[in-house]
Amino acid sequence: MEAVEKIIDKLRDFRENSSRDPEALRDIWPNLDAIERKLSVEEKWTVIEQFCMAGIDMHDEDIIQSCLLRLKRQFPGSKRVSLLEVMASCELKGKYDEAIRRYDQIIEDDETNTGARKRKIAVLLSQNKNVEAIKELCEYLKIFMNDQEAWKELSELYMLEQDYQKAIFCMEELLLSHPLSSTYHTRLAEMYYTLGTHESLEQARSYYSKALKLSDTNVRALQGFHLTLQRLINNFKLTAQQRNELEKLDSWTISTLNSIYDKDGNPDVAKFMKIN
Repeated sequence: MEAVEKIIDKLRDFRENSSRDPEALRDIWPNLDAIERKLSVEEKWTVIEQFCMAGIDMHDEDIIQSCLLRLKRQFPGSKRVSLLEVMASCELKGKYDEAIRRYDQIIEDDETNTGARKRKIAVLLSQNKNVEAIKELCEYLKIFMNDQEAWKELSELYMLEQDYQKAIFCMEELLLSHPLSSTYHTRLAEMYYTLGTHESLEQARSYYSKALKLSDTNVRALQGFHLTLQRLINNFKLTAQQRNELEKLDSWTISTLNSIYDKDGNPDVAKFMKIN
């Protein structure tokens, strides 16, 4: 058996990195008694909750029921435990309407219960009810405006629904909190590129340029910048000076991309990806 201290460190790493490896936890499950003896009272219950989530992920009824029984006995009336119970008894068995009804009850009692709101959104997404999920996310963000993951999720949903202006608004909210994120500048540029108008392509060019100032090896931004410049050059009336400026930028972009592909150490990939 792996040393108990190493197992505990592994469990902590999973929690700190917000990662889930239910198969690994199921393998660790038989060692729970030995693990508990090494834990503080507070961490013990955190670990049991962690195992319960793993059991739900793996549809392992033995782990689920064992954990829930102990959690309900220790924390009677806990909304946090109630969420686990709804996930196990409703979501896991495809009883989505019942799950939403019970989450609504929890939200009615406490509108700041983030767990219930997020689970309700997850249930709607699992049923491809994007419009309803968007509505719930908007309600959620009225209360929790600083939840960056929620803004990102809402932006992606608006993109799926082809509501590009609202998707752009969400991404701009993310940029306010992360102005030095090359990734967010790139994503916003892609959204403007999708609109396809001259004005939106100029916006795309501006955001790709900002992304590349932050990270000049951002291949996704370089490729998007190249495509944007090509569309501006080929599809719109430009003065000779404007065309010359864009062509110089595109030449730099192509040269930078090809340099990156040459450095990847794979000549076949470099040959395939090179842009002329």
